[in-house]
Amino acid sequence: NSVSVSNTTEFDISDSVLLKNIFGYRHLKSANRFDFDGTPVTLVGSEEYQESRQYSNELQLQAQLFNRSVDFIAGLFYFRENGDNRQVTNGRASGGVIRNTSYAAFAQATWHTPFVPGLSLTAGGRITRDDRYYDAQNFAPGGACRIPVDDATPTIVLSPCSLINEASFTEPTWTFTADYKISPGMLVYANYRRGYRSGGFTLAGTRRAEFEPFRPETVDDIEVGAKMDVDFLGGPMRV
Repeated sequence: NSVSVSNTTEFDISDSVLLKNIFGYRHLKSANRFDFDGTPVTLVGSEEYQESRQYSNELQLQAQLFNRSVDFIAGLFYFRENGDNRQVTNGRASGGVIRNTSYAAFAQATWHTPFVPGLSLTAGGRITRDDRYYDAQNFAPGGACRIPVDDATPTIVLSPCSLINEASFTEPTWTFTADYKISPGMLVYANYRRGYRSGGFTLAGTRRAEFEPFRPETVDDIEVGAKMDVDFLGGPMRV
């Protein structure tokens, strides 16, 4: 089940400047059962329990500048998640407590050029920092800890069975776009964007090396295209 609450507050500083705040809260809770072996008899059964509370807030400043020839937005973003994720498979229990925090600052501007009517140029950037915290546990069916003190001596396990993992990741992302409205029914455009997904930790492990954080992912996206409104067999069609 889930509970979600959101609030958007806007304040007009002037007829061309807007201050906007977006707040969100979510409480998520789930319990699932799986049968991994695919036979009529449950040979490898698993149960997963998850619960998390998430808070987010984004503050935006939106403005139309230079006689409304530039659309501008800048802001700050904050996100925090506290959760617990457990999985039990044939008596083996793994998972733990997580805490994720994200901070970001961003700005973007679109210039509607006066020298070429219909041509708009957009540039935007964002810097994001993600902090990851994971208190991992892993128990055998009898309750013994399965996380070793180090991989060189796998029979010597942690006591208490708790391994704190922390990592931080910072990455810039951006977008650059040019679009040209040749006519009321035809638009051509090109853009270049970079996206980012934070690194983190795997849910379960029985070796210390398996609890090393995985690195973030980045993707570069280049797109060129056109949108056209045309008449097709007497009716409107968009291509």
